[in-house]
Amino acid sequence: MERLLQPLYVGLLLMALLPYAIGAWMLDPFVLAILLFVPLVWIGLPILFFGSIAALLQVLRGRTPKWPLRIVAGAAFFGMLGFGAVYLNGKVYDHRVTAAKRYANEVAPLLEAYRNLHGRYPETLGDLPSFPPLPWLLDKASYRAEGEAWVLFFPNPDGWIDIWQYDSRTGVWVLS
Repeated sequence: MERLLQPLYVGLLLMALLPYAIGAWMLDPFVLAILLFVPLVWIGLPILFFGSIAALLQVLRGRTPKWPLRIVAGAAFFGMLGFGAVYLNGKVYDHRVTAAKRYANEVAPLLEAYRNLHGRYPETLGDLPSFPPLPWLLDKASYRAEGEAWVLFFPNPDGWIDIWQYDSRTGVWVLS
């Protein structure tokens, strides 16, 4: 019976980790945290619970609980791996947010030069003769001219509908 259950437990653990193997570093931190929570609650905790009970039963029978402890250790390892992925992914996105915010200072002189030449800000960043490469979180639609000012914006990777917005009038990034 023990030999039959081991592949089942390993298979369940591998299924729980499938979302991370496919592209965890491409996901928003919020989505990754949700994808960690579901396998943890519905697969990881039951494996830990039943593995612990199996280990206790093995000890009560006077046997060494090798396979239950392997199952519990494996579940704990994959849980820590998942939490590590969420933590590291959050750090990667923090770096990306910082790079996107820094972009406003890089593109501001080009926008001001365009305004001095044409009397208005460009409608799109593509109207500039050249501009620095866009950071990960920004695209050409992340810019908007508003009369005597311009705005950069991008969605906050940590939430549902929060948006970081930079207004050239104030020179400040605001999370709204």
